[in-house]
Amino acid sequence: MILTGSTQIEFDQYIPPDVTVNDDGTVALADQTKVYRFNNQVDQFLQSFTGMGMPPIKYITQSGPYQDGETVLDYKLQTRLIQYIHRRNGCSRTEYWSNRGDLINWLRPNRQLIGQLKPGRLRKIQPDGTKRDIEAFLMFGPVFGARNPGQWDEWALTEALRFRCDDPTFFDPALQTVTWTIAPDDGLIFYESPDWTGHLTFPIVFSGDAISAYQTVSGYAGTWPSFPTIIFTGPIDAPRIENTTLGEMIELTYNVAAGETVTIDLSFGNKTVKSSSGANLIGTVTTDSTLGTFRIAPDPEAPDGDNVLYASGAGGALGATAVEVQYYTRYIGI
Repeated sequence: MILTGSTQIEFDQYIPPDVTVNDDGTVALADQTKVYRFNNQVDQFLQSFTGMGMPPIKYITQSGPYQDGETVLDYKLQTRLIQYIHRRNGCSRTEYWSNRGDLINWLRPNRQLIGQLKPGRLRKIQPDGTKRDIEAFLMFGPVFGARNPGQWDEWALTEALRFRCDDPTFFDPALQTVTWTIAPDDGLIFYESPDWTGHLTFPIVFSGDAISAYQTVSGYAGTWPSFPTIIFTGPIDAPRIENTTLGEMIELTYNVAAGETVTIDLSFGNKTVKSSSGANLIGTVTTDSTLGTFRIAPDPEAPDGDNVLYASGAGGALGATAVEVQYYTRYIGI
């Protein structure tokens, strides 16, 4: 057990893309030996790290013909670079070569499942047990360059390892969920993930076989918006999800059949709408939907981080129909 205010040291890890991370943020038991630890306080040490604060920011500007300076119109976060100085000690020249091979093996970019190309994760575990992940590709190192000839260090290696993070935001690896489903008492029952601290917004409206209800993500603690995954489980006709705090909405001109799911993935690099059969349903998104910007927002965009969500749809069935929003709490830096 980790106590707040304890003197436990920090831990830094690389989680390769072929490792399974559970919804609660833990690594699957079968994959725990695949996680590379930069600091184990025995023979692996992290001497320094850089690049975990604010990412590079690009401001979009314009200037009129007689204007001094420029007017800022918008801003975009740029790719983040994180660099570690990592040391491994050995007790023999044989162990030196073994450590070289081990480091290369766990960091190599082709640790991918068949048909995939995805980043691994860098994980920072803070002294109080807080976890922050960021997706990353190895960009540079280890090169095992020549050492200082004036210093005997033939059994150890000290390497600069640089990672590129195309999505420059960190996230809490525990998945958060908000779910609506038709309950046996002709009302609505709400489920929440173990870490979710939100509240329900009343009144809850139920009519016939329709879902029509509000729920609030209360006190979203992130410092950057989270772009969620939305799952409609049929039967449900013309499903719709709104963030009424932001005035954002996604609606489909599609009737989800019984036993079918439709997944709207809004995560970084993805704006997809697919059925469980693999059909591309992006053409069923209504023209007034805000597919590109629908998000869970932090304060002050959503005052105090409170995002009011509204789910609706007709043609539901008891014990089957559901609407689910999944998201990670995201941070601009740590």
